[in-house]
Amino acid sequence: MITNRIAITLSVASLFVGAIVGVLVMQLLHRDPAFLVTYADPRHAFDVGDDRVLAGWADNVFTGKVVAKAGQEAISTSSKFPITLWSVEVTSNIKGNLTGAITVVQQGGYLEDANTLTLMEGDALLAPDHEYLFVSRGRQGRHWVVPAYGDIPFMDGSVEGNASLRDRWQTAVKNQLPDAWKKHLEYTPNRD
Repeated sequence: MITNRIAITLSVASLFVGAIVGVLVMQLLHRDPAFLVTYADPRHAFDVGDDRVLAGWADNVFTGKVVAKAGQEAISTSSKFPITLWSVEVTSNIKGNLTGAITVVQQGGYLEDANTLTLMEGDALLAPDHEYLFVSRGRQGRHWVVPAYGDIPFMDGSVEGNASLRDRWQTAVKNQLPDAWKKHLEYTPNRD
């Protein structure tokens, strides 16, 4: 009788230990990759650092508030590079006449299968409930922004910072160079 109890107890204990070891082995074998942040180096065909050239390229220069993330997809059928779609409520126009909620396309996003956030160098993902000045070009009902130069966050909600940013882009639109971007001007980062 005691032998049967010991045998049953050892069997139950063996099953319990086996289950724990099995779970641990499964976790090790199916471990998610570590979270990574990667940065892609943007290549521009023209000098996006010159506001006048960028304003000439743009269909629209406007301010807007990001309402929510509206989706994510690959930039093309041949590339897994992500683009993130944002619902943005237009608050004012400097160039163009956008109204209401529109879809803004930002290059970069989260790749779930690789557990990786992929961003364009110098361009953080937009944030819901934040306001930005956008410089965009429309294509198929979406408004594409140039990384880091076409999605400029308002500075801490500062009226002075926002006014100077609007003034800067009103001047750029007034003095825009509409065909300069077609001439493949060399991009010059960190210019004053």
